[in-house]
Amino acid sequence: MCLSQCKWNWVGNFAEPLVDFDRFDAASRGPWGSGRLLVSMVRRPHWASLGALAALILIAFEPFLQAILTFKDQTVRVDLSELNDVQPTIGSSSVLDAGSWTGTNQIALLNVPFNDSNGKTLLYQATVGRKVRVDMGMTAAIWSGFSYLVTAENLSPSFSCRTGNCTWANYTSLALCSKCQDISQYVKKTSGVIKVPDGISSSGWVLKKGEKLPDVSNTIPEANMRVVGEKLDYTKYTVPGINLKISNYNGKTRRESDEDSNYPDTYLTTTATTNPGKTLSFRDSRTLALAIQYFQADETWQDNKTTWEDTPVTAKECGLYFCVNEYESVVEQGVLNEKVLASWANKTVDSYTDSEGAQKEYMKYKNNSLDLAPGYVMVPDLQIYIPDKDFRSRSANLTQQTFNISQTTVVSLIESLKEGFCARSRNGTECDWENQVLVYPSLPGDGPPGFMFALGESTDIPGTIENVGLSVTKWMRDRKSKSSPVTGEETRSIVITRVRWAYLAYPTATLLVGFIFAALAIWESSNLKRPVWKDSALATLAYSPDGEFRERLKEAAVSGKLSEVARNTNVSLEYQMGHGKIVSRGERKQSAEIPC
Repeated sequence: MCLSQCKWNWVGNFAEPLVDFDRFDAASRGPWGSGRLLVSMVRRPHWASLGALAALILIAFEPFLQAILTFKDQTVRVDLSELNDVQPTIGSSSVLDAGSWTGTNQIALLNVPFNDSNGKTLLYQATVGRKVRVDMGMTAAIWSGFSYLVTAENLSPSFSCRTGNCTWANYTSLALCSKCQDISQYVKKTSGVIKVPDGISSSGWVLKKGEKLPDVSNTIPEANMRVVGEKLDYTKYTVPGINLKISNYNGKTRRESDEDSNYPDTYLTTTATTNPGKTLSFRDSRTLALAIQYFQADETWQDNKTTWEDTPVTAKECGLYFCVNEYESVVEQGVLNEKVLASWANKTVDSYTDSEGAQKEYMKYKNNSLDLAPGYVMVPDLQIYIPDKDFRSRSANLTQQTFNISQTTVVSLIESLKEGFCARSRNGTECDWENQVLVYPSLPGDGPPGFMFALGESTDIPGTIENVGLSVTKWMRDRKSKSSPVTGEETRSIVITRVRWAYLAYPTATLLVGFIFAALAIWESSNLKRPVWKDSALATLAYSPDGEFRERLKEAAVSGKLSEVARNTNVSLEYQMGHGKIVSRGERKQSAEIPC
């Protein structure tokens, strides 16, 4: 409005080009017109340029105004008095004692002859006349880990955090760790030709003199019925040093669906052992619970895209072993985020070891395996320790260096794992744990054991085995969450508002320029003692030119030269007898051309 009034004051005080009148009017409507007005002010400097300048710099007024305040979420600790002295907790296990000795072991006082490292024959004698009652919580955790419905995200330990935002100092806990190694570099490929026997009875194969079972992974008679008596090529993959192999007849897969049980096609073979000496990657482990070794055929063969002899196979070895983990745990918005910062699996030398000569040598004979089945002797707890160097560097957070696992816990876990991989023979006898090679699919027949079936159905076997470790670890920690939890701190998010005073300078300067301009405009309009028309269109019509000048403007408008005439014609506001009108004051010199 002040800029609009200034056009009347301008034309009333000076004889300047008519275009200035138009530019004042345009400046009152926005920044583009204000910029054009500033160009005119170069010709005749005037305080009215303050109004045009204020209109231009007002463009950045709001961004600077918004930049004055900043908001930042900040986490603050909640005082225990606000929580009725109830601290946030999370489970951690430093001593694990599950399972119990019960009943009578039929093979108590079992005697096992063996040769020590010097070749001397010794006698290992089992002294425990009881069996182990397996902990049901542990068994459930193992089976849950093998389930395809379980993912790593829902295997977090239980915790208590009222505000939904909690932190804990780094802490340690017993765990069941997992690791998988690719052993494909050790694979040996062989091939041959075999005549499939043609003698089958209700009890199995009937071999004639000189005949032998087909050298394929699935030797169940019913699976080979369509090829009996045929002479077929086969390809076999083995890993020297361990009892792992996979073998199929050459050609494409013969099974048309998962329900088709008339062919021996095998996609997956597995062996499991508790003896570190029968592994490739865990020979030095002293806390190994179970090692799982498997061959897996590429999906191209299952999908009938390649022949067996040209199908790549993968060999891997995965281990589940007792360990101690250092955790960093944070709950944010009710969701637990955990990181394993370090992990140790160092067994104390004298733990889980019998001090007597023959029994101690027998453990060495079994490559320091934790599995003493079928006969047991009483041994101290399995103790895992954090090395001195690592413990000293973490002493600010860690308070315990050794962690104990009872013998019944170790036996319970190993027996539960073995049971899930145990394939009993068709005549009902116990499985040959040390020498069995499980196959998937193993149709027809009773099907593979539960854990083997889970691996066969899994799309990520290492991930499944990792889930088993996480599930058992969750059980370990949850069972101690009430008796010996780790306490932490609850936090709350608050919003911190900061004022950045430097950003206030721009809006302040803008307002100051605007106030000065408005004050000057009001002062000048008051001194002129003329009507205040501002942006009135009616006033513009009332004070419009007449006579010859008006006709010239009309002709210029018709010919498209109105802007040129307005730039080159000086005008002023003339008052006579109380009435005013805009009159021409002559042509401007061409040397003083006004820019558009």
